[in-house]
Amino acid sequence: MQEEKRRSIDWLQFFVYLWENKWKIIIVCAVCACCMVMFGKKKIQSTSVNSGASLSTIMNQNHDAYYKIVDKQIFSDAQAPAGTYNSAARVYINLNFEDIDGNDIIDYTQLSKAMDADMWLLIRNHEALQDIIDKLDLRSYADMKEITPDELMWLINSNFQGTRILNIVVTDVDPQRAHAIADEVVRHFVENAKEYLSIDDISVLDEASIPKERAAVSVSMSRREMMKYALAGVLSGGIIIVFILLLLYIIIPTLRTQRDLSHLRLNTFGEINKKRKSIDYQKIAYRLNTIQDVTHLIIADIDGKYDVDQMTEDIRKNLGEIDSPIELTAVNNFNNTPNSILHLNNHDSILFVGTYGKTKLKDVEQADALIKDTSIRDIGVVIAH
Repeated sequence: MQEEKRRSIDWLQFFVYLWENKWKIIIVCAVCACCMVMFGKKKIQSTSVNSGASLSTIMNQNHDAYYKIVDKQIFSDAQAPAGTYNSAARVYINLNFEDIDGNDIIDYTQLSKAMDADMWLLIRNHEALQDIIDKLDLRSYADMKEITPDELMWLINSNFQGTRILNIVVTDVDPQRAHAIADEVVRHFVENAKEYLSIDDISVLDEASIPKERAAVSVSMSRREMMKYALAGVLSGGIIIVFILLLLYIIIPTLRTQRDLSHLRLNTFGEINKKRKSIDYQKIAYRLNTIQDVTHLIIADIDGKYDVDQMTEDIRKNLGEIDSPIELTAVNNFNNTPNSILHLNNHDSILFVGTYGKTKLKDVEQADALIKDTSIRDIGVVIAH
């Protein structure tokens, strides 16, 4: 029952304990805030990278554009979706419109559309696309393991610029691969187009361009987002460190208040603050002088956490100023000094000294147990801060 009481939480004292460990709490919260901000930046960057177009996105876009599901096709690098690269070539085609049946009753716009459709059919030639897949070993790429000619053609765009210049554009997520595919598409197209009756001459004006690797996009975090992640880090870090300190406070009970001593049925004789430049031992001396039957007193540090030699000397000096007959003996590390018991035979009283936050309550119990079977009187414990 005594153990249970001793381990009950004094919440007021626990907050004092937290204040004593404020720098630990501040450091942990700051570290967690920094970690959360870095995590947030990484998350935003990852989201930005992953938001780029995939091969399926490109194929679907070109498919929808061809069948007029969307308003326009995308050819320029400026319009390319994030994460994609365009490799473009231009081919000069000298068209002979006179070879087209019915050209005398078809206007230019209709002729242009007809030629555009014919050129697209030449580009999407199944055998040519299969040859490109095999030659470039496209199926060795993880994202093209099962690519077919019917899928590859939707990475290709074409349109006439004017009446005789055909733009051929290959869009891919890999810039080098886009260039290699564009080169092969143009080569096959030129070979196949030479057999087209309405073409008198064909030549490559511009070889397939090599797309430039785009600089990594610097994704910045807004101040609001940074504050959000930092606050989350501070809160999580604070909860973690407070929980850890609470466990330590419960699991490792140390001497902190008079209440701790009252659970052990011991008296708090006084408190001294080691951080002060001059410690007032006069009050302790006056109080000792008022206790009856104290003539030979031991001042004993319980566990070696506080040096009582100077303390004993200062109290002795104050006792001399008031002509007190009490004789003092200092004993350091009472629990672990073999000859501590020998001192008890020549003394009538003992005053224990425990260090605030360091002396364990079980050591206080042990010290008190050592004098249980003796005639010496325990007059209390001084808590040294």
